[in-house]
Amino acid sequence: MVLMDTTAPQRNISDTLVESYQATKSAWVVVLSFQEDKWQVSESEGLKKSSQKALHKFLEQKKLRNWLNKRRGDPAVSYRSTGEYEKKLGCQRVHALSQENSDEVILFGADKFTAKTKQAAQASAAAIFEEPSPAPSSANGRLHDFALINQIVQNVDGLTDLQEIANRAATQIAEAFNYEVVGLVLLDETGERLVIEGTNGIDLNGFPTSYSRHIGVTGKVLNEGESVLVNDASQNPDYLPIPDSEPGSEMCVPLREGEDVFGVINIESQQKNAFDEAELQALEALAGILASVILYARRYHQLQLDVRQLQAVRDTALDISADLDLEALLRRIVVRARALVDARGAELGLLDEAQQVVRVLVSVNPWQDYTGYTFPLMSGVAGRVAAIGEPIVVADYNSWSGKREEDYKAPFTTVAGVPLKISGEVIGALTLQDDRPERSFDAEDIQILQLLAPQVAIFIRNARLYQELEERIAAQRLAEERLIRSAKLAAVGEMAAGVAHELNNPLTTVTGFSELILEELPEDFSQRADMEMVLKEARRARKVVRRLLDFSRPSEILRQRVDINEILGDILTLVHHLAVTSQVDMRVQLWDDLPEIRVDRNQIQQVLLNLVHNGIQAMPGGGEMIIKTRLENKSNTDWITVAVEDSGIGIAEKDLPHIFEPFYTTKPTGEGTGLGLSVSYGIVSDHGGYIDVFSQLGRGARFTVWLPIEPENEAPNA
Repeated sequence: MVLMDTTAPQRNISDTLVESYQATKSAWVVVLSFQEDKWQVSESEGLKKSSQKALHKFLEQKKLRNWLNKRRGDPAVSYRSTGEYEKKLGCQRVHALSQENSDEVILFGADKFTAKTKQAAQASAAAIFEEPSPAPSSANGRLHDFALINQIVQNVDGLTDLQEIANRAATQIAEAFNYEVVGLVLLDETGERLVIEGTNGIDLNGFPTSYSRHIGVTGKVLNEGESVLVNDASQNPDYLPIPDSEPGSEMCVPLREGEDVFGVINIESQQKNAFDEAELQALEALAGILASVILYARRYHQLQLDVRQLQAVRDTALDISADLDLEALLRRIVVRARALVDARGAELGLLDEAQQVVRVLVSVNPWQDYTGYTFPLMSGVAGRVAAIGEPIVVADYNSWSGKREEDYKAPFTTVAGVPLKISGEVIGALTLQDDRPERSFDAEDIQILQLLAPQVAIFIRNARLYQELEERIAAQRLAEERLIRSAKLAAVGEMAAGVAHELNNPLTTVTGFSELILEELPEDFSQRADMEMVLKEARRARKVVRRLLDFSRPSEILRQRVDINEILGDILTLVHHLAVTSQVDMRVQLWDDLPEIRVDRNQIQQVLLNLVHNGIQAMPGGGEMIIKTRLENKSNTDWITVAVEDSGIGIAEKDLPHIFEPFYTTKPTGEGTGLGLSVSYGIVSDHGGYIDVFSQLGRGARFTVWLPIEPENEAPNA
């Protein structure tokens, strides 16, 4: 049914209105015309008689009237109403469309508007708003036919592959309207070049598929945002000739996203004056709909890409998070990051705030291991990333002015780096390199790395905290072991003092009477040898008792500042003959400029001499002994260490926990008392230090004495 105001001028658009009504599946379609300072119904389709009064009430809404008046002369926009009148109109939504330079508005009534129905409504409006052309040709008539525009839209709607959309649209346009050449050209990711995405009627073999956005009629349309109709291409300075084709006519319209132009539809013919303004307007209407389809495909592709990137980053993060060992974690991060963006090399460096450098801790590449390299802030990719806290990409590293060493010739070309941050603070940098000529890191690579970087930073922080916790637990365990060992030594010392006093008197008696008897016995007496053995063993027992007393009885400590290297020089003089006769090669590596420390010289000399003697005895067949002094910093304390290392028989793993216990010895019976290391450990403990040991059976042993360095102004502990 057609509702018509007698006061409104009538046009023969009924056929198009019926097609619009059917294509949009609307409840009704109404064309409004602005006449005599008010909006009147010109034509309608599907509107019931009972709804006409509701329609007039609907048009009297102030909000709608303001919108209708404001739209006059504006570009095509839409108005969607959800007011109280829609129910009386037999629908849930009213969608209104207007167009530039038009005194008409089309209203669509429907229960809902999908993307397809909106596109069909836009195409319908474009066809209805067109001014009738006098005596159009059959080809031009087909272009103006809304059904063909709608058919093209339906054939590409729902596609998600951009190139498929472009090629199918070009083919459909060419076949439907008998055009010679149709092309869809879109801006690339850089925004600087136009890429031919879809064509019909042209062989692209040997023809460039991309070109600068600043050349050709297509470039002009892209940059100026206005459609262009060229009737004689041979006279147009912007025309780009097609190989093996005569210049004729060209028609080019923009594809828009809002105010921005992202591509063009280009139509060409070898005939001059092949197109007119009506065809240009119809092509513009088609371009508006195709732009929506292309943008949807681009967004879908970007969504799929984002999903794949997030999945890849998630898988990488899950794999990385399995490690709490810092060294293993850093290596795993570098290996996975390299695979994630298909790079040939990768490295990870952490920021040393005290030194203001990025120190490379892990490097994985086919060229050179850069582990240990340092990059001052603003030097090299890692240093610059850490300094500015932002990702950077260097296309040609060797010509880049920011590299660490100006004369350095890198084996790679392109480099990308992203900062590792926690709570906005940079803790390091992840750097990727590649040497393939065709490879360059792009925005997608940086996006993936930026998705990964925050998780990497958290994993590194957690691994560091775990490492610190392990170190604290180990230190606490070591302190407890030393405390227990000291308690054992104290307990044994008390016991030894009692035993020594109990044994000392009878041993003195045995020794004294043995000496008297031997003085009276003739040299040739048959049992003299037995008596001499009694005296010898009694004297040995007295020595053991004396050592027990030394162990248990606190001796007077006289501490003074001494040079450890000087003490070692004295010891080496004492053991020189023993080392030569035992075929032991002594090697000494003394740290230069060691500070003096406050110790009891005699006691420390006793400790070091005992360790050297033990080492020589552990090499009965000869060997090598290395004595080193070093300056160390551990647990925020400065230490002097003396290491005595031998290549002897070593210590069994089961014996290591007990070697500092009193009377525990691995020497054969009669060759050791088991007190030497206990006494040495007690002396070092009294000086605030400790002794650690590393040994493998059959591979020698290394004893290291740790002595703390006291400040110069600290009061002596006498």
